[in-house]
Amino acid sequence: MTYTVEFTARAERELSALPADDQRRIAKRIDALSTTPRPAGCKKLAGPDAFYRIRIGDFRVIYSIEDRKLLVLMIRVDCTNGGDQQRGRRPKVGRIIR
Repeated sequence: MTYTVEFTARAERELSALPADDQRRIAKRIDALSTTPRPAGCKKLAGPDAFYRIRIGDFRVIYSIEDRKLLVLMIRVDCTNGGDQQRGRRPKVGRIIR
């Protein structure tokens, strides 16, 4: 089964704002989600929505999976070292379920 990968407007903006080499590295991992939407190392986040997170170097990609539609929807592409923390706030996307 191959899933379709789509982006929210926000995730598309965040990805396009990154340097080209980071964009390529992240895009390669996002493309791989079309065949394996729950790769080794992904984390399911707690909250009312079923969000997942993968880490790619200093970046995190938050996404949701709709198995019935074979869809992987990118929600956020964010830097883990600095980004929101420098502005004094944390992204509100959920907690990791352990």
